[in-house]
Amino acid sequence: MSKKAELTFDHVALRVRDVEKSVAWYQEKVHASVEYQDETWAMLLIGGAKVALVTEGQHPSHIAFKVPSPDELPCRSEETSEHRDGTQFFCAGDPDGNTIEWVYYPPGLEREISNDPIDW
Repeated sequence: MSKKAELTFDHVALRVRDVEKSVAWYQEKVHASVEYQDETWAMLLIGGAKVALVTEGQHPSHIAFKVPSPDELPCRSEETSEHRDGTQFFCAGDPDGNTIEWVYYPPGLEREISNDPIDW
């Protein structure tokens, strides 16, 4: 990855015990809308931010940053993985053991996210 790669915040992922129950809670309490949901994870839109709910064994809790091209992923191409939605990613731990994900969205896969405030 070049030193000048422009990273932008993509999402934060939180571990949950029950995706369905957690999605319902976030919909009720913070008016989340569901971008995707299955039994092992969900992607929510909340106040202009993406929040992933993940189950143990599927993904660790993490913070993800979007890169503008696959060449900006901080690894060799054979070290990248692909999510079920077709995005390419690489994960690594920071010095304190927090998981950081770099993600690249091929053309046509990224959805425009509204930055509208949460309407309480």
